[in-house]
Amino acid sequence: MSEKVKEIIKRIENCFGEFPEADLRYLIENRAESTPYLLDEIRDSQKLIKELKDNEDYFFPFYAFYLLSQFREKKAYPLIFNIFNEFYDDEADQFGDFVTEDLQRVLASVCCGDMSLINQLIDNENINEYVRSAGLNAWVTAHQNGDKSREEIISCFKELFQQPCEPQSYFRASLVCGCLDIKAKELLPEIKESFDNDLVDDSIVDWNFAEEEILGKTNYFDFSHHTIITDTIEELKDWIIFKDKTDKSENVISTSVPKYSWQETQHSSGTYIRHTPKVGKNDPCPCGSGRKYKKCCLN
Repeated sequence: MSEKVKEIIKRIENCFGEFPEADLRYLIENRAESTPYLLDEIRDSQKLIKELKDNEDYFFPFYAFYLLSQFREKKAYPLIFNIFNEFYDDEADQFGDFVTEDLQRVLASVCCGDMSLINQLIDNENINEYVRSAGLNAWVTAHQNGDKSREEIISCFKELFQQPCEPQSYFRASLVCGCLDIKAKELLPEIKESFDNDLVDDSIVDWNFAEEEILGKTNYFDFSHHTIITDTIEELKDWIIFKDKTDKSENVISTSVPKYSWQETQHSSGTYIRHTPKVGKNDPCPCGSGRKYKKCCLN
């Protein structure tokens, strides 16, 4: 590894508020030199998780996830799998919104169509349910990117419907939402049966909406969250962690906002950045009404 790459890695290992765009561009432009270190940084999953717990400024794994995804680096696939295949609820805070927002996109980017390890995440009932759901969404992302055919994803989801699950399951709700994403009319009987047997967490999605959406009567779902990673700088530059911690203006984010969320302010460039964590269309509305976001404050 060149001395320049070593210097950059050391400099950006911890995040102190300033987005290191120039350093990231150098790593991207010198992909061959930077890739081995990026892989080494995420190789020891236990060490990585411990460092994230012990050092709140430690940020380099996130650079590694996105850069390796941009590179579509297959060697990163088993390493990322190892991190999240032992991912339990007490580790969720270390990764902020990354698991629910972009883990599926990272997995789909580095797997390059090989779904074997993603399937293991989906089947692992002992890990965090959001990780399992990210595996489901990775299938949709891989399909949208042309890495998996419609027949393959339908076959996968059909098998998952046959597996037992607890009543009011978040995972089963995620499976239903995956079917809605791809308009899987072929699986409408399985979806209906899941609702009839009270297997779907209906605070996430209810039967009436699912039926209308899958039959094309409504079109709430979009695929902006089902794209592979192609530009690390665009992905990361507006994360809240890079905002000026000394800024006292009224646009400053409250300290109660999660570390890896966004701010919803329109910059002069026209780019919108969220103030609060992103709320999915089928998530409970943050206003507290008890209705789903799409049927309440979304519009």
